[in-house]
Amino acid sequence: MRIHLVTAVWGEAFTQLYLSTCLPNQMTSSNLPALAAGAAPVYKVYTRSQDAAVIAAAPAFRQLAAMIPTEVIALDHLFASSSHSDNALLTMTACHRAAVDAANHARAALMILPPDQIYSDGTFARCLEWGLRGCGAVVVPGIRLNKEGCEPLLSGRATNRSAVLGASGRSLLAWSMPRLSAIARAMFVDADPFSNAPTHVYFPVGDEGFVARCLHLHVLFINPRRRVPLRYGNFDTDYLLDACPSLEDYHVVGDSDEMLAVEFSPAGKQLGQAGAGRIDTRTLAAFYRLHGNRLHRGFLQAPIFMHTGDLTPRWREVARRSGDVVGRALPPWSRLMMRVRGS
Repeated sequence: MRIHLVTAVWGEAFTQLYLSTCLPNQMTSSNLPALAAGAAPVYKVYTRSQDAAVIAAAPAFRQLAAMIPTEVIALDHLFASSSHSDNALLTMTACHRAAVDAANHARAALMILPPDQIYSDGTFARCLEWGLRGCGAVVVPGIRLNKEGCEPLLSGRATNRSAVLGASGRSLLAWSMPRLSAIARAMFVDADPFSNAPTHVYFPVGDEGFVARCLHLHVLFINPRRRVPLRYGNFDTDYLLDACPSLEDYHVVGDSDEMLAVEFSPAGKQLGQAGAGRIDTRTLAAFYRLHGNRLHRGFLQAPIFMHTGDLTPRWREVARRSGDVVGRALPPWSRLMMRVRGS
């Protein structure tokens, strides 16, 4: 299987985070090495010229280049455009658009690797396994952490750095739970104020973790059923309807034991977490209507177990309650499908 691994990264802060922490995490034993042993990957970095030189010279990237073919692609025209230079989201989308076009030309699958995200060990091997089974896409929640709270790990001063970067899902989640960002904390169902942008809703299970219901999920792997361009919007929005239109093509990772993705968000980053009051079904329903399509509403049908210990009957009860809460915010057909699927 041909796979293009894609990272779009620019700017000193993100480039250093990527090179010091995220890329070493990707190179742990059951991630990139496992992928290289079972597929034909090409690793593509989309950036600008001044950062391309730094990336290509970095020891971690040279180690990567000795493992698999790499390309560092400077898209300087994006940064010269005023419409992109002041809007990181537009620039990211333009990079992903170029990556989709290249993968379509090569008939390759895609793995989208944000430069501020790390994974539990075995994540890439599992993506390959699902791809070889014929799965169209693997989607996971990206759990946001407070970047400043993770500073010892990011600076290389953490005594358990190697253990965290090569951790199992349970160990990585246990390390992450005390470091959740304000964005993530506002998405807990008992938060006050609750998020104004609840792409996820988290239902706590004591201090053991939480059950997540997610409208938007990160597309970690996709082998498009239809070779179409990324026309507009983020990679995880309407492109999915074009490339893999059937919900049956998606593997929603429902258990953090299988794989876990966490990302580092600066404390000052605001994504609607400053809500007004507790969770309200009408507000949640309005958000789902405005910001979700039928695939996203399908993702909500799956309870996702984020746990640091063994699952007990208590978890199933919380999952059932989570389905009740989210179901009340969905249109009748989606509620019916949740009942049919036993979610």
